[in-house]
Amino acid sequence: MKNIKIPILILCAALALTGCSGCSTIQKAFNIGSYETGPQAATNLIVAAEKTAQIGNEVFDSFVKSEREHEAAYAQLGPKPHEMAEWLRAKIPDPTQVLPGDPPTRLIPRGVAFLKALRSATETFRLNRTDANGANLQTALATVNDIITKVKKFNSDVVITSP
Repeated sequence: MKNIKIPILILCAALALTGCSGCSTIQKAFNIGSYETGPQAATNLIVAAEKTAQIGNEVFDSFVKSEREHEAAYAQLGPKPHEMAEWLRAKIPDPTQVLPGDPPTRLIPRGVAFLKALRSATETFRLNRTDANGANLQTALATVNDIITKVKKFNSDVVITSP
């Protein structure tokens, strides 16, 4: 039997697509305490958000698929990986389609909803670079980045065995 750390390969693929410098840019770009103004800072924030959405999509998708395919391996880590996968899979109202007070018209997986909210906040900030829109984008970016960090922790801890 051969031990394979599949999630490490997934992480490497995601980093290869975006470049390792993207990680440090993301970390710096949404530091709410030191939010800079100006065209370059705004552009950096937008780029960081776009990279995070791409990485988040890849990480969330690979995690929920891997957790489903290798439930026994993830179960060795306790109930948390399965709970996280189910939390990401849970259907919630599409944040880009539902107006406050309206009944939910379209349900999508929570992980997809967070990514759509990030993309929506990115586009709103791109079109109207106000402090409020920048703060909303930073919040969405920080939220998605936090979820990515938690998922990557599960992925780095699991060992998948294959014949």
